[in-house]
Amino acid sequence: MEVWLDTYAPNGITRPFADHVLSAYSVETLAQELESPDRIFLVCEHSGFLLAYAKLSLSPEIPPGATGTAELETLYVRRHHKRQGIGAALFHRSMKTLSAHGHDHVFLTVFEHNQTALKFYDALGLEREGRFIFHFEDQSAPNIIFGAETSRFSG
Repeated sequence: MEVWLDTYAPNGITRPFADHVLSAYSVETLAQELESPDRIFLVCEHSGFLLAYAKLSLSPEIPPGATGTAELETLYVRRHHKRQGIGAALFHRSMKTLSAHGHDHVFLTVFEHNQTALKFYDALGLEREGRFIFHFEDQSAPNIIFGAETSRFSG
């Protein structure tokens, strides 16, 4: 919730933002996703504290313009733990995991105003493939679609 709100609601939290985050990150929603055979979660924790996680989708809805058969759906690092190599390590582990599951190409979407994430994926060498509009509640958020060959990052 913290990372999503930091990203999408930098000017404050409105009702649609609160409704979305409380639904998308509820205990029930996360429990369903954890039990899904189409989702894989990778976590980074220290002394029992969650620092970051990645959520992989093995059979995603592929937006127009995206290539790939799997999605790096979420890669969130808490603001207190950024710039420590955690995000890069999770990204590489995600690519290795997807490759092991037979996926040669992955896509992900990044909110176009999230300059930190855009720079992160650009620095890793991912290709920008297009744009995607993320809709939630009565809101919309333009996203950039990135694509990558898993083999480039899974070694």
